Amino acid sequence: AGPRHRDRRDRRIPADEQRQRARRVRHQPGDRRCDRGGAPSLRRPAERRRRRGGPRPERHHAAVRDLPIGREDHPAGRRGRGDQARPRRQRSAVGARGRGRRRDRPVGGRERGGRDPGPRVVRGVLSERTKVVAFTLASNAVGTVTPAAELTRLVHERTPAIVACDGVHLAQHRRIDVRAIGADLVACSPYKIFGPHLGILFGRREVLSSLRPYKVRPADDALPFAFETGTQNHEGFAGWVAAVGYLAGLGRGNGRRAAVADAFERAIVPWEAGLSERFLDGVRAIASVRLYGIDDTARIAERTPTFAIRVGDQHPAETAKALAERGVFVWDGNYYALEIMERLGLQASGGAVRIGFCHYNTPDEVDRVLEELAALA
Repeated sequence: AGPRHRDRRDRRIPADEQRQRARRVRHQPGDRRCDRGGAPSLRRPAERRRRRGGPRPERHHAAVRDLPIGREDHPAGRRGRGDQARPRRQRSAVGARGRGRRRDRPVGGRERGGRDPGPRVVRGVLSERTKVVAFTLASNAVGTVTPAAELTRLVHERTPAIVACDGVHLAQHRRIDVRAIGADLVACSPYKIFGPHLGILFGRREVLSSLRPYKVRPADDALPFAFETGTQNHEGFAGWVAAVGYLAGLGRGNGRRAAVADAFERAIVPWEAGLSERFLDGVRAIASVRLYGIDDTARIAERTPTFAIRVGDQHPAETAKALAERGVFVWDGNYYALEIMERLGLQASGGAVRIGFCHYNTPDEVDRVLEELAALA
């Protein structure tokens, strides 16, 4: 029969029969328009979209991060309209439906009634196909504390998804009660809680049992050893035990656990709230300093004493350097909180200056920072 021709048509079949076959393939009843050949469709674009794919299918959703950030967190936030003052693209929820593209932007805005729309927005993107919902317990950029228990309950009521929380920033400012939050996984690191660099993972037993750990075969399959392969960081553990002892020394109670709980409730949280209120009252009086985050002193409980600012038109690195020369040490950039900086429109111009206070800071130190900011401004 000779070599096969490069042309798609088989030259051994008569031309008339080939045309008949083409008609049968290209014009079967019920074919979608995108599967059929011939002339382009004359239908309107919207009709063609319905014909091709119908309603967009549910997709599994990306992680939810930095929820919620208040209306004040956005450059347009003080217009009084909350989300309505922003372009529609910026109002898209994290993990919103799309044709295979991730839209994991931090959710922002605050409804006119004063209630954060975070849970409402999350409710709109959840489905039975959602596998994992992850969020921070507090933003390390603007200090906002996430309504974690409410979000976790919402996810568990509507989906079979695993809820994973990042507690690194919240741990030094609040006592983290994993049972009250109800999350499946909570990760943290003692270096933010006055200890060494370690990794801490809380996981519900049934969730950890369902996961396949990455480990060598000789390692034990039992929990928690399946996730702790090899020689452990014993010197790091010793440092962490000492840090917990320090926290317990700030409180009172029968036993270390009760003393740590009392330290947060009676000493750390109220003291830091006073520092936050003092800083917010002071920075409000410096006209050229702009604060990103919750600035209402009535909502102190919704934030940590971590503040993101800009001083006039200065680059954040220049502000940080000038403060360092005056003995005030701060951070600049995005602090790995890349998406919220993009959400606020700050990433391209250097991020923001982050000023953080803790329970060992004093009101005089807050005043000193404010004085130096006013001098720079």
